[in-house]
Amino acid sequence: ENSYTSPNLSLTITTHNEDLGKGNVRWHVCDIYVASTDNFRTAFAYDLFRPYVEQDILGMMSAHNAILAMSGDSCLRQDRSLVVRNGYVYSQYPTAADYLLLFADGSMKTFVTAETDLSALLAGEGEQQVLQSWHFGPSLLDEAGRAKTDFTAAIDKYVMYEETHPRCGIGYYEPGHYCLLLAEGRLEHSVGVTVQELEQLFEREGCALAYNLDGGRTAVLGFNSARFSVQSNRATRLQNDIVYFTDVPPAAVGEEERHG
Repeated sequence: ENSYTSPNLSLTITTHNEDLGKGNVRWHVCDIYVASTDNFRTAFAYDLFRPYVEQDILGMMSAHNAILAMSGDSCLRQDRSLVVRNGYVYSQYPTAADYLLLFADGSMKTFVTAETDLSALLAGEGEQQVLQSWHFGPSLLDEAGRAKTDFTAAIDKYVMYEETHPRCGIGYYEPGHYCLLLAEGRLEHSVGVTVQELEQLFEREGCALAYNLDGGRTAVLGFNSARFSVQSNRATRLQNDIVYFTDVPPAAVGEEERHG
């Protein structure tokens, strides 16, 4: 019901309920180990890098043999940013926001594109190749793995830092060991969390790094071909993109062929 194990992928989902100060919150923590970054993938709705294309998360999971998936950063709703998915660079515009990167060696880091030489970064080869980038943010933990108290990068107006909403993010422990965390919100059994509370939940899990993805109505978690979490107001919102984990090696199709 809440775990999966194979030589390539091992994951366990735990569900928590607690009053964090503003009412009860239900959140799910996915503890994930992968044998290779081939098992840690992303997908666009209908495999198209096109503005405002949307698809149900279960359809996206089925198309990509996903065991576990979560809503991403809604990059198809953003005009210009850095977008790297499964090793292919779709867009490379600098912004003042935090970014999250996954490298071929399984490591993760956050950075601000406006302060980085993107050409040099994207020229990395071998283990230093950038496989995935996410643009929403902010980055949630400091270098000691503690909840941040101040932010140097720009925060998107839709983040609504101090308000309680459904929220989700990616946590990182070490290469090959990751965490997805989703807090349900705007529901009778779960009010949601602020960004600060999301930070604190990732700190509790002992992550070295954590990053906020698109929340609100978008936030949803899928596992074993079914919705695992309840979306905002018990409504279903389609997805621009997902983060997913699979036990099946990716098809040998160049991502550029899907750049529609």
